[in-house]
Amino acid sequence: RATIGETITYTITATIPEGTSVVDARIVDALDGDLVLHASPAVLVNGAPDAAWIVTAPAVGSGGTIQVDRAGTHVNTAGSGPDLVTVVIVARVSSAGGTVAGSAISNTSSFSWLPDASIGTSRVTVNGNTVTATVVEPAITLTKNENDADDIVVPNDTLTYTLVVAAGSGANRSSANDVQVVDTIP
Repeated sequence: RATIGETITYTITATIPEGTSVVDARIVDALDGDLVLHASPAVLVNGAPDAAWIVTAPAVGSGGTIQVDRAGTHVNTAGSGPDLVTVVIVARVSSAGGTVAGSAISNTSSFSWLPDASIGTSRVTVNGNTVTATVVEPAITLTKNENDADDIVVPNDTLTYTLVVAAGSGANRSSANDVQVVDTIP
């Protein structure tokens, strides 16, 4: 569940088994149309930054596709354990494009590589699992009433106004935070 304006963090992990190599490895993640990039993606190999993995991403505040490339050969030597390539993407739920309560935001990534450096080798692709978040929004109502039964007032009458703020509940509804009510009396 996510509200409009909230961030969602996606963590993609590709495992390169020990004793194997991948050539021209690539991780691709296309942001759902209801998301924009909130921060520059981070790439870690075994928990540490690795400059050999290059990120191409839309500008922060824009939607689009994040692509992480490792040109050349990534070698994971025998006996070293698996290499974990982790990409962390923080996206924000956007109100553009008709995002409303109940909208489903899906995200899937893929990891691909060439099995060897030979020309004409076909790229091997593994798709990650799809994760889905449902957009939730508060449903705020404000009612105002006064205590005059016949709604006719004359000079020097005293009126008491009552304001009632309520938040709807149910499917695809969320809490409303930091709500302020201002009632300006003319």
